[in-house]
Amino acid sequence: MHEETWRTISSFPEYAVSNKGRVKRIKVSSVNNRPAEHVLRPSTDQCGYKQVCLVNGCTRKSLKIHRLVAEAFISAPPSPTHQCNHIDGIKSHNDVENLEWMTPSENMRHAVRLGLKPGVKGQRNNLSKLKDGEVWLIKKLLNSCMLPVPQIAAMFMLNKRTIFRIKAGSIWSHVPYGESHNGNA
Repeated sequence: MHEETWRTISSFPEYAVSNKGRVKRIKVSSVNNRPAEHVLRPSTDQCGYKQVCLVNGCTRKSLKIHRLVAEAFISAPPSPTHQCNHIDGIKSHNDVENLEWMTPSENMRHAVRLGLKPGVKGQRNNLSKLKDGEVWLIKKLLNSCMLPVPQIAAMFMLNKRTIFRIKAGSIWSHVPYGESHNGNA
């Protein structure tokens, strides 16, 4: 377990963020010129991320704590589109050891892998080459043994491996085998 360390937030120099995900105000007392530190109480946004409201003169801004920690202790984001990811998927766990920069697509795959977001399956996935009804028909043809796999693949302009994966249930498993289907082919 590492010790808590603090770094000043560059865009809000009256505040500091810790490697443990805490934020404090550092203001100088006008009486004895000594810092009077005050740890802020974060709020939780509608998506579950911890945030704090920081003030710099007339500028007031709500900032996500995980992003403040990453910028202070990891680095600036590699690009403007990079997102700060919670490695364990727990949005309130803002320790620097639990944070990393990712592209939006890497972050989405990570969320699907952890079960935080459902993967878009079948024809609702805009990268899909098939409709649910076509997969149902492929499964029906496979089940009836009417046509060999290479012929089914040629019929739908697919690779044979795709047909074998449909048959094995490793893809398109949400489309049932059966005698009736109300999806559109």
